[in-house]
Amino acid sequence: MGKATRVAFGETLVRIGETHDRVVVLDADLSCSTQTAKFAEAFPSRFIQAGIAEGNMVGLATGLALTGFVPFAASSAC
Repeated sequence: MGKATRVAFGETLVRIGETHDRVVVLDADLSCSTQTAKFAEAFPSRFIQAGIAEGNMVGLATGLALTGFVPFAASSAC
């Protein structure tokens, strides 16, 4: 059986982060569920915990993108 999508997502973010230092990950207080905690552990200075404020997180990601970073904003979806 294959991996859950969220597990593959977390592992892939870490692999991308190892080779691309402009990648940052933002999370809306769901890092265990979205598996972004793996990235946070590997690259704490490139991880932003936005809290339960998804709209603000997207604004932060936009600003980071405009300044040359490559943001991944993670949250759950219905």
